[in-house]
Amino acid sequence: MTRFKRKSPIPLLKALSFVTLLVCLRLFVIEIVTVASSSMENTLTKGDILLVNKLHGEVKKGEITVFNISEPSNKLVKRCVATAGDIVRIDSLQNHFQIKPNVFPKTLAESSFEKGLITIEIPSKNRKYQINQVFYDQFQKTIRLYEGEILVKRFDEYLLNGKPIQEYTFKNNYLFFVGDNMDNSFDSRHFGPIPANNIFGRAYLLFNK
Repeated sequence: MTRFKRKSPIPLLKALSFVTLLVCLRLFVIEIVTVASSSMENTLTKGDILLVNKLHGEVKKGEITVFNISEPSNKLVKRCVATAGDIVRIDSLQNHFQIKPNVFPKTLAESSFEKGLITIEIPSKNRKYQINQVFYDQFQKTIRLYEGEILVKRFDEYLLNGKPIQEYTFKNNYLFFVGDNMDNSFDSRHFGPIPANNIFGRAYLLFNK
């Protein structure tokens, strides 16, 4: 009578454990992302493969970051140039900007859009802002997309979710992102600051095209 030796379940269990580990890493720790545009040249080129660390902690200025924007829904790779509380002064005509760290104007009425110059304070959590026309122009869309509130203007009055309001307190810290190839980059100069909870992770070059 032929006897068959029973196979040990250990190799199968090891294989299943390895697959489970890979899935967990993929879901919670790392991600592979392909650079989809030329906006980060000459640092990154279209087609480069990036390793994204999802356990990123606090993003710092100068770090290349992957984040989500809500409108249009998309995942972008840019460099963080300013964090909550910074003042960003953008010259849209000359296509350059200046950063003033943690310098708060008394009100955003001091900001201006004159002659292509735009000054914007990057919102910080629990910071209270007086609502005026400049604030409305800069942050009405941000508040709708990322704060879950509806801010509208009716004549000379501002309404938040249908109720009159004179001040607004942000719920999140925000960051400002710009592509290294500034002449060919869709970034925070166009869609505004991004909340910290929309950060996908820090990006590291894995394979160069």
